[in-house]
Amino acid sequence: MIICTWNIRGLNKPHKQKELRIFLQKNKIDILGCLETRVKEKNGKKILLYKVAKDWGYCYNYTEAENGRIWLVWRTNLTVNIIQVHEQFIHCLVMDTVTGYRILLTVVYARNKQHERDRLWNDVQQLGGQVQMPWLISGDFNNVLTTDDRLGQPVTMNEVQEFKECMDNMQMTPLRAKGCFFTWCNKQSTDDRVYSKIDWAFGNFEWTKVYGHVEVDCLEPGVSDHSPLVIQIWERRSLHPKPFKLYMVTMEHKDFKPAVERIWKQKMGNDPMAGIWLKLQKLKGETRSLNKEMARYTQRLTQIRQKLECTQANLILDPFNRVWIDQEKQTLQDLEKWSTIEERIL
Repeated sequence: MIICTWNIRGLNKPHKQKELRIFLQKNKIDILGCLETRVKEKNGKKILLYKVAKDWGYCYNYTEAENGRIWLVWRTNLTVNIIQVHEQFIHCLVMDTVTGYRILLTVVYARNKQHERDRLWNDVQQLGGQVQMPWLISGDFNNVLTTDDRLGQPVTMNEVQEFKECMDNMQMTPLRAKGCFFTWCNKQSTDDRVYSKIDWAFGNFEWTKVYGHVEVDCLEPGVSDHSPLVIQIWERRSLHPKPFKLYMVTMEHKDFKPAVERIWKQKMGNDPMAGIWLKLQKLKGETRSLNKEMARYTQRLTQIRQKLECTQANLILDPFNRVWIDQEKQTLQDLEKWSTIEERIL
């Protein structure tokens, strides 16, 4: 099942309708959250069914927002039960009759002004209190999450705080992303140009347990000023899963203890056990590179042994050469160090 949310920024122009139709076919999208269509209700069905997605199922939010800010459309192989239609989101249950996947999906198009998003944060948290299954929230939140999420204008902590608190309270985690980091650009000239990451995809604790391997692909914006977010849901299969092993020697690395202290200070939801699990997952991700660095002992030992053999062969030919004498001493020290590391890991 492939899910996409995309702020298309207007769908009245024929060339945009054509490009969206081609995009859906090319990327084999099964369900689309189409945002900021700017299409009046009387023209919506005509454009959708005859120009973009013929024979697809659909739901609009015209009853809650002028010009239908959100269109939700899906292929007939999916069963979609609409749970709530809101001015800033559509919330539904999605079931794939072919694969059997069953998730909750919330497609978001947040208001432009910060105070107008207050209702969104409050209402989406009410949804979160009732969810007991994998839940994906994706769309245009019109909000950065960290101070690094914008270029061209500074980010204040006031902008970030309420959005971050909302996601933390619901234990929602951003999906790992690839492709374009900044998902929106104002398309202005160099001096006035701004790039922001305001399109997001989040998964709850249950989502992370089942689909934690799934990534969001932030594609090039094409005819829009926003990147489409494409999420391909697939079940991870491994005949011989390789468990993560934290080597004892990694815990002695200078960067290990600061990483533990930094992560453990973070607040991750209200459920203590779920919070610990999320912290351990984050720690695993941050220490994986340290683990790999320390696990390269076998390769290092091989290189050191070869170096010692060459050095001692040179000493046989020139037994009083100071360079070879010093190199033998250093190489023997390196051999002892990495042999000790090998013993501690094994």
